[in-house]
Amino acid sequence: MAIWAAAERTRQCVDPLSGLVCGAVVVKTWDASLNETRALLDYFSGGFDGPGEGLLLVHGSVSRALAPAFMERMQRVTQDFAQAHQTDQKLPEKDREGYTLLLCMRSWEFEAFTALRRLGA
Repeated sequence: MAIWAAAERTRQCVDPLSGLVCGAVVVKTWDASLNETRALLDYFSGGFDGPGEGLLLVHGSVSRALAPAFMERMQRVTQDFAQAHQTDQKLPEKDREGYTLLLCMRSWEFEAFTALRRLGA
C-alpha cells in the first residue's frame, strides 16, 4: 500500500499569452482524502520523544497582515533543513537518520473551543 501515491489526470495546456491550446499535460495530484489522512495518522502515531525529535504547538491571535511574515520564516526553516540534508549526503549512510520536518500554519480553532464559545461558556 503506497501512502505517497499520486493520482494522474490529463488537462489541456493553454498558452497564457495567446490563449492557444498547446497540448495536453499529465498533472499529478495529491489524493488528500486518502493519502494525506494516512500520512498524517502514521506520522503522528509515533512519539516525538527520541533524540532530536519534538512536537511544538502554539496557538495565538495575530493580525492577517502578520501571518505572511510567519510563513516566510517557516519557508526559511525548510530551506535550512533542505540545505543540511544536501550537506550531510557526503556522510556515510550509517551516520545519517531520516527525519521529516512538518511545518504548517492556518487559521484554525479546535472544534470543542468553538462549540464552547457558541454556548456562551
